[in-house]
This record gives sequence, structure tokens and C-alpha cells, in this order.
Amino acid sequence: MVVFVAGIHGVGKTFLCQALAAATGLRHASASQVIREERSSQSWGTDKLVADVSGNQRALANGVHRILTEESVLVLDGHFVLKTETGLEEVSLDTFKTLGLSAIILIETDAQLVAQRLAHRDLNTSAGDLQEFMHFERVSALKASMNLGIPFFLLHSPSTDSFTDCVNSILEFTKGNNQ
Repeated sequence: MVVFVAGIHGVGKTFLCQALAAATGLRHASASQVIREERSSQSWGTDKLVADVSGNQRALANGVHRILTEESVLVLDGHFVLKTETGLEEVSLDTFKTLGLSAIILIETDAQLVAQRLAHRDLNTSAGDLQEFMHFERVSALKASMNLGIPFFLLHSPSTDSFTDCVNSILEFTKGNNQ
């Protein structure tokens, strides 16, 4: 089972997922971490621009499948939309089909707060139009949810407790449907 936690850079995905993993013991990985491990070299600068989108998505699928041979649940944080040299690019729906997602949780927060976090964390003061980025991420997440026939949850600036409750509800619902 893969619970995909989506959102633009700086909304708090990794922070929430790390707190969840510490509290519950669930396996968490970020998509970028899995890609780096599979490709043994991929890294991104503070501008977060992605060059080889399709190669990275193949590496992500391979890495997720490797993790799922050892774990029954993976909480994976990543993106439906990537920043590239040419602008915003939607990740192919085929990638998410291959990953076998069970649910999508989209994290959003105020664009001004995201800009502050990016400036502090990555020293990135030219993040672009964050409202447009968030909108495109939401539209893409909803489209994936509908096309894959999986649940979609939208959380705005969730606390670690409310995020954990959401993930636990997904796990309970899925367990109940598999019995």
C-alpha cells in the first residue's frame, strides 16, 4: 500500500511524514530520496528544477517496488507537478498507476508561508508563482485520484496530529475493505 502525500515544495510534506513515521513506525520516504538512492547521483539545487523527468520516474517506480518487498505500507511524499527549465510539468499519470497508489493526501498552506520557508530552508527567494504552482498541483492530484479511483484528502496547514489521524483513517478504511 502506498499513501502518496503531495504538495509543492515547502508546504511541510516531509516534516509531517517524518513526524508520522516517528510516532507510528510506518515507513516514509520522499520521492526525491528514492530517486537519489536508485540513481546513486541525482540531486537538485535550491531552484528545485528537474531535468530528466521520465528517467527519474522510472527510478522512483523501481525504488518504491523495492521498498514494498520489505514493507506493507509506504508513506511517500512527492509531487504531481515538477519545476523544469521550461516551466511547470505534470508528472505522467502512468507513473502513479505504476506506483500503485492507495490514497492521495494533498497538503496546502498559504503561499506567503511557503515563500518564507523556501527562502529560509533553500535560500530560494525566486520561487515563482506559488499560487499557480499550488493550483496546478491540486488539479493534477484530483485528476489522478479520479483516474485511479482512489481516495483524495485535502489538508490545509495540518497539525502533525490531524495528519496522523488522516493516515490512520486511510489505513483503517483499507484494512476494513480487505477483510
